Amino acid sequence: MTPTNVPYLCGGILFSLILQARKTRTKARDKFNSGSDGMKDTDVMMGLVKVVTGDSFESAQGGTFGKCTTQFKTCQDYGATYIPFTDTSVISSYNSSVNKKDLDLLNRMSEFINRFINEVRSERLVKSLIEVILDDVEIDKDTSFDISLEETVTKDNLNNITEVELPVFLISILHFIITERPDNSKGRNTFEKRHTQSGKKSPWKFVSSVGTTNKRSIIVKTTIEVSDNFHTSPTDDVIDVESSNQPKMPNERIHEKILLSGKTVADAWGKVMEALADDMEKGNTKQTEKPRLIIKHLSKDDALSLKRFREGAKPIFKYCTFAGPTDVFLADNITDFISSWKFEYREIKDYAFRTLVKDTMDILSEYTYYLSNQFLRLIPERDILWFRNKSQEEGEQLKKVLQPESHRLRCEIRDLYICLLDYPGIQR
Repeated sequence: MTPTNVPYLCGGILFSLILQARKTRTKARDKFNSGSDGMKDTDVMMGLVKVVTGDSFESAQGGTFGKCTTQFKTCQDYGATYIPFTDTSVISSYNSSVNKKDLDLLNRMSEFINRFINEVRSERLVKSLIEVILDDVEIDKDTSFDISLEETVTKDNLNNITEVELPVFLISILHFIITERPDNSKGRNTFEKRHTQSGKKSPWKFVSSVGTTNKRSIIVKTTIEVSDNFHTSPTDDVIDVESSNQPKMPNERIHEKILLSGKTVADAWGKVMEALADDMEKGNTKQTEKPRLIIKHLSKDDALSLKRFREGAKPIFKYCTFAGPTDVFLADNITDFISSWKFEYREIKDYAFRTLVKDTMDILSEYTYYLSNQFLRLIPERDILWFRNKSQEEGEQLKKVLQPESHRLRCEIRDLYICLLDYPGIQR
């Protein structure tokens, strides 16, 4: 690693500052009395990946992603497989979204801030980032950063600003890092200066006073009103690009509506159900024909990937079609499976196979929403989840939401399962 000045703004330094501004950690817990508060480093990292790529999956647990997150935070590596900020297609897509003032990107960053950032700590986050930028001698004085939808300032003028729209500012800084700072390891000296650890394997502790020296008040807006200058652009997802001339599936249109709403998942799903019912009444639920997968046309790598995909998907598909008690670890198993294919599917050459993998991830990701404590409760002595039905409100939710939606998803999963089993050339 080439020696660099301190501070040096890179992905790891940005991430470490974001972690200092995250919402207060709570006692370890999850929806069923064990697990996480949803504020772990890996949760925040996955949120940041979603902002940049648009790929949506709620968590990526496990040793590999945890290791990548630690390496990224401590400025050792980018962990390109799971944190693809150096991938040329990701850079191109993000750069295009920023230049086009893409509304989807703005919404994703706003959702990230709403989920992870403590509003009380947002001012110090802004001041910390400004301080790092000003003190980073390798950033040219004429380098510009967006501080609001309507205002861009150069590095030299950052110290004079009095108001910032945080979603826009973070998008701009991420843009600078992704396009100008590909070597994350150059921030290692900065990280070590601002963190300490009691032993080689001990957690790093943030000990810097960065962001506290500027006593001037900066108004930080964590939510903003979108102007007409921002617009919604098509995603750069490889499958969507190739199928751009085909009508979008109802579940794709529903998913876009959820992203654009910027509201909580629970509220969004209420609207989804209403839209779905309207579509059914109008006869708009007709699906376009899926591309046919022909085994003999697959490359050697795709054929091996298909076999591995089937081996991983089969037990999940089989279990999800069962309408009884739910294993307490089902959501984790689904998440792990989605995580293992979330980026790898981009390498699949065959369009039909890519479509199958993407459809599977979309449906399973949607299915995990109904495995949450909003709909299910833990039966501790049996390690299973069962329906919430102890109040009139829960009963209505079970009848009007969980039962019809879970049935619909199980049917879609069943169809995918049958489709997967019927592919010739795959040993059962």
